[in-house]
Amino acid sequence: MLQSPFIRKIITLLYYLEAEHDIPFGGDELLFEILHFDFYKNPPLEIAKLNVEVNQKRFKGESTSLRQLLYEKANAPAKTLFDEGLHAGLKRSSAVIEQLIADVPNLTIQQLLDNIIRNGGVLTYIMSNPRR
Repeated sequence: MLQSPFIRKIITLLYYLEAEHDIPFGGDELLFEILHFDFYKNPPLEIAKLNVEVNQKRFKGESTSLRQLLYEKANAPAKTLFDEGLHAGLKRSSAVIEQLIADVPNLTIQQLLDNIIRNGGVLTYIMSNPRR
Protein backbone atom coordinates (compact mmCIF):
# COMPACT_ATOMS: atom_id res chain seq x y z
CA MET A 1 0.00 0.00 0.00
CA LEU A 2 2.76 2.48 0.89
CA GLN A 3 4.46 1.74 -2.41
CA SER A 4 1.55 2.90 -4.57
CA PRO A 5 2.47 5.90 -6.74
CA PHE A 6 -0.18 8.07 -5.12
CA ILE A 7 1.02 7.39 -1.55
CA ARG A 8 4.64 7.96 -2.63
CA LYS A 9 3.60 11.42 -3.88
CA ILE A 10 2.14 12.33 -0.49
CA ILE A 11 5.27 11.03 1.26
CA THR A 12 7.48 13.03 -1.13
CA LEU A 13 5.46 16.13 -0.31
CA LEU A 14 5.99 15.50 3.41
CA TYR A 15 9.74 15.07 2.84
CA TYR A 16 9.76 18.34 0.93
CA LEU A 17 7.98 20.19 3.73
CA GLU A 18 10.48 18.77 6.22
CA ALA A 19 13.42 19.87 4.03
CA GLU A 20 12.02 23.39 3.67
CA HIS A 21 11.34 23.63 7.38
CA ASP A 22 14.90 22.54 8.23
CA ILE A 23 16.71 24.69 5.63
CA PRO A 24 14.79 27.37 3.70
CA PHE A 25 14.98 26.69 -0.06
CA GLY A 26 16.58 23.33 0.72
CA GLY A 27 14.14 21.11 -1.16
CA ASP A 28 14.42 22.29 -4.77
CA GLU A 29 14.96 18.82 -6.22
CA LEU A 30 11.81 17.57 -4.51
CA LEU A 31 9.88 20.69 -5.52
CA PHE A 32 10.72 20.08 -9.18
CA GLU A 33 9.24 16.59 -8.82
CA ILE A 34 6.22 17.81 -6.83
CA LEU A 35 5.30 20.43 -9.43
CA HIS A 36 4.92 17.54 -11.90
CA PHE A 37 2.38 15.69 -9.72
CA ASP A 38 -0.83 15.15 -11.65
CA PHE A 39 -3.07 16.66 -8.97
CA TYR A 40 -1.41 20.07 -9.46
CA LYS A 41 -2.07 20.04 -13.24
CA ASN A 42 1.03 22.03 -14.16
CA PRO A 43 2.28 21.89 -17.76
CA PRO A 44 5.73 20.22 -17.80
CA LEU A 45 7.01 22.81 -20.29
CA GLU A 46 6.21 25.66 -17.88
CA ILE A 47 8.03 23.85 -15.07
CA ALA A 48 11.01 23.31 -17.35
CA LYS A 49 11.10 27.03 -18.24
CA LEU A 50 11.22 27.91 -14.55
CA ASN A 51 14.00 25.41 -13.92
CA VAL A 52 16.04 26.73 -16.85
CA GLU A 53 15.65 30.27 -15.53
CA VAL A 54 16.83 29.21 -12.07
CA ASN A 55 19.87 27.48 -13.57
CA GLN A 56 20.70 30.51 -15.72
CA LYS A 57 20.56 32.79 -12.68
CA ARG A 58 22.76 30.41 -10.70
CA PHE A 59 25.24 30.27 -13.59
CA LYS A 60 25.45 34.07 -13.47
CA GLY A 61 26.24 33.86 -9.77
CA GLU A 62 22.84 34.94 -8.47
CA SER A 63 21.53 33.20 -5.39
CA THR A 64 18.09 31.79 -6.13
CA SER A 65 15.99 28.67 -5.84
CA LEU A 66 13.06 27.14 -7.68
CA ARG A 67 10.72 27.95 -4.80
CA GLN A 68 11.91 31.55 -4.63
CA LEU A 69 11.55 32.14 -8.38
CA LEU A 70 8.15 30.44 -8.42
CA TYR A 71 6.96 32.67 -5.56
CA GLU A 72 8.32 35.84 -7.19
CA LYS A 73 6.71 35.08 -10.54
CA ALA A 74 3.42 34.00 -8.95
CA ASN A 75 3.15 37.30 -7.09
CA ALA A 76 4.57 39.64 -9.74
CA PRO A 77 2.21 42.22 -11.23
CA ALA A 78 1.52 42.06 -14.96
CA LYS A 79 4.19 43.86 -16.98
CA THR A 80 1.83 44.85 -19.79
CA LEU A 81 -1.89 44.78 -20.48
CA PHE A 82 -1.52 41.52 -22.43
CA ASP A 83 0.96 39.83 -20.10
CA GLU A 84 -0.59 36.64 -18.74
CA GLY A 85 2.32 36.04 -16.40
CA LEU A 86 2.94 32.68 -14.82
CA HIS A 87 0.64 29.75 -15.66
CA ALA A 88 -2.41 29.72 -13.34
CA GLY A 89 -1.64 26.18 -12.14
CA LEU A 90 1.86 27.21 -11.07
CA LYS A 91 0.47 30.26 -9.27
CA ARG A 92 -1.92 28.02 -7.37
CA SER A 93 0.85 25.51 -6.64
CA SER A 94 3.04 28.28 -5.24
CA ALA A 95 0.28 29.52 -2.93
CA VAL A 96 -0.50 26.00 -1.71
CA ILE A 97 3.15 25.16 -1.08
CA GLU A 98 3.83 28.41 0.74
CA GLN A 99 0.80 27.82 2.98
CA LEU A 100 1.84 24.23 3.70
CA ILE A 101 5.36 25.35 4.63
CA ALA A 102 3.88 27.96 6.97
CA ASP A 103 1.64 25.28 8.50
CA VAL A 104 4.48 22.86 9.37
CA PRO A 105 5.47 24.32 12.77
CA ASN A 106 1.90 25.17 13.73
CA LEU A 107 -0.11 22.01 13.04
CA THR A 108 -0.10 18.37 14.03
CA ILE A 109 0.80 15.85 11.33
CA GLN A 110 -2.88 14.91 11.06
CA GLN A 111 -3.90 18.52 10.47
CA LEU A 112 -1.07 18.97 7.98
CA LEU A 113 -2.15 15.87 6.05
CA ASP A 114 -5.72 17.18 6.08
CA ASN A 115 -4.50 20.48 4.59
CA ILE A 116 -2.48 18.65 1.93
CA ILE A 117 -5.52 16.62 0.95
CA ARG A 118 -8.12 19.39 1.10
CA ASN A 119 -6.20 22.48 -0.02
CA GLY A 120 -3.51 20.91 -2.18
CA GLY A 121 -5.87 19.67 -4.87
CA VAL A 122 -5.51 16.04 -3.77
CA LEU A 123 -9.15 15.56 -2.78
CA THR A 124 -10.42 17.04 -6.05
CA TYR A 125 -8.04 14.77 -7.92
CA ILE A 126 -9.18 11.69 -5.99
CA MET A 127 -12.86 12.51 -6.53
CA SER A 128 -12.40 12.98 -10.26
CA ASN A 129 -10.29 9.79 -10.64
CA PRO A 130 -12.14 6.88 -9.02
CA ARG A 131 -9.25 4.47 -9.68
CA ARG A 132 -6.93 6.27 -7.27
